[in-house]
Amino acid sequence: DMKPENGLYHVLFDRNTGQYTLPEGTHVTFGALADSFYEYQLKLWLLTNKQYDGYRKMYEDCSNALIDQLVRKSRSGLTYVDQMIGGGYINNMEHLACFAGGMFALGSREEAVSNSEKQFEVGAEITKTCWVMYDSMPTGTGIEIFDFDEFGIPKTRQTSNHYILRPEAVESLFVMWRLTHDQKY
Repeated sequence: DMKPENGLYHVLFDRNTGQYTLPEGTHVTFGALADSFYEYQLKLWLLTNKQYDGYRKMYEDCSNALIDQLVRKSRSGLTYVDQMIGGGYINNMEHLACFAGGMFALGSREEAVSNSEKQFEVGAEITKTCWVMYDSMPTGTGIEIFDFDEFGIPKTRQTSNHYILRPEAVESLFVMWRLTHDQKY
């Protein structure tokens, strides 16, 4: 029976023993290896016409833990979803985590959480960061992984100088527009 640590699940564990399998012990992310797991907690609750409250409760617990533990602000004021490896932050955001902006906004408007306004605000801020990431590139395309430099400015990681046609940022922009009809989205 795997229980989340402080509300968040680690990405790799032995399915027979329940022990985490990374040498550094822990890896908590909303990016690769975890994004769909967190995203579908809310979507399953909505797809079941809000009948299975276990999905909603799981979503609320994890989304609150995400805000408390992984949502951070850069020195330049951008809100991003960091990762923890071995208990330490790595000061970057994966493009895959851009789905969180729309997820927070949708969860807020569907009343999946008790702190709806806070979650909507965080969703809007993450969506803005993902837009800035696209806007900062000469081609206008996204960055697979972006690190924050000492000034809090997102920079392309040298080992991640490519774009994989990911939909997460566009999905969050679309959700934010549908919920607000604000033309900035």
